Amino acid sequence: MPPKRFLILSLLVLVAAATGCTEPLTWAPPAMNGARVINVPPDGGNFSGNPTDQDCEVRMPNVPVYRLVKVAGCHDVKLVGGEFHSSAAPCSAEANGRGESAALYITDWTGTAHVEGVRIGGRGFSEGLWMVSTQPNSVGQVQGSWFGGFAACTEPGAGYIGGWPDEHPECFQTWAGPSVLRFDKNTCWTIYEGFNLDTGNWTGPSGQKYRARTIDIRRTNVRLSERSPNGRQCFSAWSTWSPSPTRVERASCGVGNGGYAPLEPRPDVNPGWWSDVFVHGSGGPDEIDRDETGAGYRSVGYR
Repeated sequence: MPPKRFLILSLLVLVAAATGCTEPLTWAPPAMNGARVINVPPDGGNFSGNPTDQDCEVRMPNVPVYRLVKVAGCHDVKLVGGEFHSSAAPCSAEANGRGESAALYITDWTGTAHVEGVRIGGRGFSEGLWMVSTQPNSVGQVQGSWFGGFAACTEPGAGYIGGWPDEHPECFQTWAGPSVLRFDKNTCWTIYEGFNLDTGNWTGPSGQKYRARTIDIRRTNVRLSERSPNGRQCFSAWSTWSPSPTRVERASCGVGNGGYAPLEPRPDVNPGWWSDVFVHGSGGPDEIDRDETGAGYRSVGYR
């Protein structure tokens, strides 16, 4: 009979193999206190008008959701697991024609919006996830998620990208807030931009901006070579401000189309902004595989 130490080590190896040696995530989801439960149907829906002092738990179905899900309002928001996938033709009415077509849009929450373990993609979507909140203490965190396969109704040909006339495919975008943005253990495949983190882009009616205090990116990789034409930026903030709010740890960027710098602002122009994004040809190993996300997602816990 094998010694006990051998058996214990064997069990540890089997457990590691079963879990894929997945690293724990950094931020736990918020506790749901008297939450409104939003059961999402396969054709999506607009769940607006939620009181900003009420938590909202968004529950995805066991099949892919093929249209936009919008959640507006709420205090804390929690969405763990689930898949968004649209196979609609990019120029069809179902894909919003020449307009941008996002899978998930979370806006105007006052606490923490937590998205984890989702899989978002398909040519019927031009955008993955939008997170926008002008509330002063709002936090958005995206973890353990996979994005890819987006398309636009009109796309330029291969080679130098001189401009996209309509949609701009991205994995993540914001244009106003939230106050804190957190990313951990994500993979993004894109033909345009990866994470557009331009929280200071939009101007409110009184002229105010809603720039993030902190943008924290950990263990997140972007590949700009999903298909031709290769993408242009992995991480971008077009309206930068001071002090630089970014904290970056083990983030990688695959070099894309030669007509653009893979980071905006470019490190040679503003070297302190991104602090530590590793730029190389492949984009680094995927931090999370597509099959680790979606309807069968199982959290491996938090640090």
